[in-house]
Amino acid sequence: MENNRYQQSVDEQNNILARVHEFNDQQRRVLSKEGTLLRFENGKHFNLPVNSTRPTLFWVIQGAVLLERNLADGKAMFSILKESMAFPASVGPKDEQGGVMVSYAVGPVTLLAIPFATFQRLCQTDGNFAWTVISSLHQENCLQSDLLKLSMAGAIPERIKNILIYFGHECGQIQATGGVALPRVLTYRVIAYFAKTTAQTVAKTIKNLRTIGLLLPLNHKLVFSAAALDKL
Repeated sequence: MENNRYQQSVDEQNNILARVHEFNDQQRRVLSKEGTLLRFENGKHFNLPVNSTRPTLFWVIQGAVLLERNLADGKAMFSILKESMAFPASVGPKDEQGGVMVSYAVGPVTLLAIPFATFQRLCQTDGNFAWTVISSLHQENCLQSDLLKLSMAGAIPERIKNILIYFGHECGQIQATGGVALPRVLTYRVIAYFAKTTAQTVAKTIKNLRTIGLLLPLNHKLVFSAAALDKL
């Protein structure tokens, strides 16, 4: 994580935090002094340290983050977080203490790392800060609930299409050709997780979507036809 840290001056950090409207001036002053801004390029894979007892709280200032959690049974669990959402680096079984949380940048990403001691003190001295964090965590839960509904709606091909459409609208990038490219981190394995199916089924469904023209015929990219996406 250290190699990806954005080296900013105090003024630059203050300017970035000034755009986070969820925090008041006093909170920004504390977070500017004690927090750390982290920036990652689109598609970047990075690790965040896990501490189950004194976790760092990460606030998404820009972009979106795909988190990969390795559960005790060895299976992977994915979740997506967008701007103004917070998450603690405290997931995983107890034996992962001191491990890392695997993360992927969906678009250019800026995170604010808030040390546990700072988070705890602000919650104890500023009720508004505690409420801000609770509201952010609630937004994150609502987002995961929406994705769960998509993953259970209809037959498997419909679920896969719904997941692709969702990420196309929320995180897609308009191409010079007019198409909409899905995030590079949206691999068959990730799509399969959200659609509750297998990577093999995802590959077969995507091939069919290319055949009918919903996705452009590109081997190494998932790109929607702009005209098709507008109709969905």
